[in-house]
Amino acid sequence: MKSSTFIKLLFVVTVVFIISLLVLIYSKQQSRVVNPEVISSIDIVTIRTADKDLDVNVEIARTDAQRQKGLMGVTDLSTDEGMFFIFESDIRHGFWMKNTLIPLDMIFIDQNLRIVDINKNAQPCEPTIQCTSYVPPMHYRYVLELNGGLSDLWGIKIGDSLNVPFVLSD
Repeated sequence: MKSSTFIKLLFVVTVVFIISLLVLIYSKQQSRVVNPEVISSIDIVTIRTADKDLDVNVEIARTDAQRQKGLMGVTDLSTDEGMFFIFESDIRHGFWMKNTLIPLDMIFIDQNLRIVDINKNAQPCEPTIQCTSYVPPMHYRYVLELNGGLSDLWGIKIGDSLNVPFVLSD
């Protein structure tokens, strides 16, 4: 009888332990969940120049919060990395470098995934000076930000196109 009681007790303790462990694991996973409005996803875009195709790993900014954050606070960007901003419709408003720590090339792209303007080597704002905003001369739907100087180095020009698998052109 004592052996059967011990086995029952051991079974109950084991079940309680397993349930406690599952609750702990589940609660840790829940605490890691981030706000998808601020954290963006990663994908690849291909820039098609006259000479070559260039693949860039991009962080995708789809929401207002993601677009407002942009590359603020980023201290280093690999040569093959960038940020791709998606807007719901054609717009023509300015981009600035507030709290951006590295020079960037801003490549403005229309709804047909053609480059319509490039702001080359935009410099970070000085903390004590009002940031200026760069407004391209025409409407755009997307913006690709790369390390400053890469558009010249890679020969990216107005009229080049992009292959963006996660975006359907109009």
